[in-house]
Amino acid sequence: MPGGHTLLKKRNISFRKRLIICMLFATLLPIIMVDLIMYSRYKVIIKENTKKLTKSNLEQTMTTLDVWLDAYGDVLYQLYSNEDVINNLRRYYDNTDEAEIEEAKDNMDTQLRSFLYTKEYIMAISIVTEEGDSFFYDRITPFSSHSFWINHYSMSMKEIYDMVVNSQETTFFSTEYAKTIPSKKCYLFHMAHTLNYMTGGEKKKAALIISIDEQLLENICNADLKENTENRNFIVDKNGYIVSFPDSSYLSRKLEVEGKDEKERKEVYINFIKQSGVFDRENMTTQLIHDEKLNWDIINVSSGSSYQSEISLVQRFVVTVAVLSALIVAVIIIITIQYLMRGIDVVVENMNQVEKGATDVRIKKTDDMPKEIVTIAEHLNRMLDKVEASMESEKLLAERERVAEIAALEARINPHFLYNTLDTINWMAIDRDEEEISNAISALGKILRYGINDSNAIVSIATEMEWLRQYIYLQQTRLKDSFEFIMDIEPEVMNCRIHKLLLQPFVENSIIHGFANKKGVHRLKITIKQREKLEISIEDNGGGMKKEQVDMINSGQFQHYDDKYHIGMENAFSRIRLYYGEESEVYVVSESNVQTTVYIKLPKDEV
Repeated sequence: MPGGHTLLKKRNISFRKRLIICMLFATLLPIIMVDLIMYSRYKVIIKENTKKLTKSNLEQTMTTLDVWLDAYGDVLYQLYSNEDVINNLRRYYDNTDEAEIEEAKDNMDTQLRSFLYTKEYIMAISIVTEEGDSFFYDRITPFSSHSFWINHYSMSMKEIYDMVVNSQETTFFSTEYAKTIPSKKCYLFHMAHTLNYMTGGEKKKAALIISIDEQLLENICNADLKENTENRNFIVDKNGYIVSFPDSSYLSRKLEVEGKDEKERKEVYINFIKQSGVFDRENMTTQLIHDEKLNWDIINVSSGSSYQSEISLVQRFVVTVAVLSALIVAVIIIITIQYLMRGIDVVVENMNQVEKGATDVRIKKTDDMPKEIVTIAEHLNRMLDKVEASMESEKLLAERERVAEIAALEARINPHFLYNTLDTINWMAIDRDEEEISNAISALGKILRYGINDSNAIVSIATEMEWLRQYIYLQQTRLKDSFEFIMDIEPEVMNCRIHKLLLQPFVENSIIHGFANKKGVHRLKITIKQREKLEISIEDNGGGMKKEQVDMINSGQFQHYDDKYHIGMENAFSRIRLYYGEESEVYVVSESNVQTTVYIKLPKDEV
């Protein structure tokens, strides 16, 4: 049936393609799963870190708020404990002489004026007495007989007086509109305390009130967030009145939070924020902290755009890594399969030639052929010509050696060509005023020459240190000067001689392992001095090592990691003992998370 034959052809996929598809699926699926897990984890971490940072900022805001209001509370204390203020009140009520009364009132104005300007945000100071009299002094009006804010306040002077004198502590009054000053509306909140005085031999009480510009609270809450309109703070007092808010039109609005716990209050604040339209509702998050001292709630509102941008960045990074990983894996798989399929291709090609009548062909066996293919090739070769099997085997061996020799010659890089090429690149960088690149290339060239030319030679310490400077310069360039290098060498040892590249593995170990995951200022120091022996120390203030690791290294036992730097350390210890024998000493002193020092002592007769 033609239809069935067509379907069979479509399903007749080559072994190579099937192998590629299976390997891609088996390799890419774990990569995608790992990337998805990483993305999910990073997303959770970013959200948690943002939440912790916001909580920390709220706590800092609360501390700052308490400190500032304590300072204004000190002014209030100085007023209600001031003997001059108390005596002027007494003189005002105990005297019947009008001149004495006016003098007492003038003195009272002077006292209030002197306290008014002690703090920037104090807008008015008021005293309401038990007799119903009031003394005012403010920054706005020139009159002391009345205050600019009282006529707009929601409570009468009698109500304010009763609330203050019936409390033993400082009383806070919520923010309300006071007056329109040119170019802006003035909103005030008030701190009040009882002032005790004597008149006619009888103890009396007055309400002492400091009126403070709400701008103080706004600055405390959002001073660090002026440029960040998506992250703002506001304050609500214990009765639910808004004390401070980015939009002043919402000040003094009452929210129904009395008698509610923190979770319920937070829900009220979220609903209010959504209804106000002041903040972006998308991805909005809300956190609050309760100031026990003031009995106020400080609420932070964030649109979430800050951590969303970080999540988007991580998402792009994860996708990029996944795509690049997929491309790299795909290329590796294709190359690997092509390599593995070469044996099969050879067999198929030879069988096709035999089918056409070319009986003199032979299948050349190679080391990369699978065992099964080798068996097929051997049987086919024996079937075609058992007599020539030995000769063909020798030819195959010769051909294999020739191919290997050619490959080795082709893979070899002429050092002089490398040096000349680096020199050419160096001059190209100089022509373009790329001094930093030029210096790096020049240092690399010196390092390569030094390392390649007679690597086991004995050189002066001055020569070895000059090479180390070039090496450390490249490391500092690579790591963007993340560590400081100090070289303390006595002048008299500069002409002493040691084996080349003796100290480099220890220096590299300090940079790669010592400074990894260790915050702060990184410092690497090499000290060389002449005593009974030549004493060398390599010290870093990196992460250090555990005592067990130090003991194992000093006893000559090295843990074998798949890590070239650990292998380099072991080889460095072995070279010192090989070159200088039992008279040499090398040991490590380290303290975890503090420092590591490698001490090397070489005999004088080897210097």
